[in-house]
Amino acid sequence: MKKYIVLPGQSLFDIAVSEYGNVSGVSWLISDNKLNGPTDRIYPGQELLIRPDTINMRARLYLTDHPTIATITHEDQPEGIGFWALEEYTVQ
Repeated sequence: MKKYIVLPGQSLFDIAVSEYGNVSGVSWLISDNKLNGPTDRIYPGQELLIRPDTINMRARLYLTDHPTIATITHEDQPEGIGFWALEEYTVQ
């Protein structure tokens, strides 16, 4: 397995697209890194395992010409205990 270091602002979906070429790689990230699900928080500097034999090389080649995918902004990261929004309910 290849090791990947999470960059600031990245989600599991960002890493799946940049490393596997599409979001279906999220399931591999979850299982290979013993995460609970796609909503698990990951942190800059965290090390994740990547399956090197499943990388979509056409997508990787395209992505080499583009900046790192990082879709989470500071405003998306609540302070304190944190929360999950479930439709109209907020669980705290």
